[in-house]
Amino acid sequence: MPALKKTALLGTLGAALMGSSFSLANPPIEQGRPTLINQPGGILADDLVTDEQLRSRLQALENELSGQFVSQDGLTQLLDRLLRMESEIQSLRGEVEELNERLRRAEADSRDRYIDLDRRLTDVQASGAQSLAGQAPETSDIDDPEEAQRDYRRARDLISERRYEEATSALADFVEDYPDSGLAADAWFWLGEVHTLLREYDSAEAAYNRIIDDFPDSDKRLDALFKLGFVAERTGDVELAQDYYQQVAEQAPDSNLGSLANQRLDTLQEFQ
Repeated sequence: MPALKKTALLGTLGAALMGSSFSLANPPIEQGRPTLINQPGGILADDLVTDEQLRSRLQALENELSGQFVSQDGLTQLLDRLLRMESEIQSLRGEVEELNERLRRAEADSRDRYIDLDRRLTDVQASGAQSLAGQAPETSDIDDPEEAQRDYRRARDLISERRYEEATSALADFVEDYPDSGLAADAWFWLGEVHTLLREYDSAEAAYNRIIDDFPDSDKRLDALFKLGFVAERTGDVELAQDYYQQVAEQAPDSNLGSLANQRLDTLQEFQ
């Protein structure tokens, strides 16, 4: 190709390229659209931010995410604590149930021993005589003494069967129906015993006092005094308990009951 023609062709090509570059660098602007900056990626002019603004936004995002992670970690720890507490509560409930069962058995054993002690005291005082349940009334205005004895034995049987609520009703009915029976003092005594077993100490005290007030010559009078001392102990009146025990010890110094009263006096003295 001749040199002159080649030069003209290069000039034409260069002009065309320059025209294309100008067209690309300055595209026509359409009405209503934001201007594009000649940057890679075509970033809008309105969206341009400085490095400082970018760092600030990044830091805020990091802080927000960090706070979320801390919050989630705190919730996890709280949940773990709640689960541990629930487990401990379940364990404590089991222990309480076990203790309640032990207490129930201990109370049942205590009642059995208490009844056995009273029976032995009664047997000692009535040695050589008929059993109390089979005694006939000494003085009575009742038309049918056998009926009174039968009702009395029934009430005592209820005690032996641990049907204490029913025994309370039966004994209360007996002293109401047969107030002058020779067994009335004994019925009042056992009524006091059942109330004591049920921890109804006010009612027990009232029953024992009926023996002292209404049956001063009964062989149950000293028993009632001793049991009044026991009730006073249970209600926390140590001085009153000592007074009752002292009366028993002085009035029956050589009896088994007097010996028991002295033992209680010694025990109470040790705890003062």
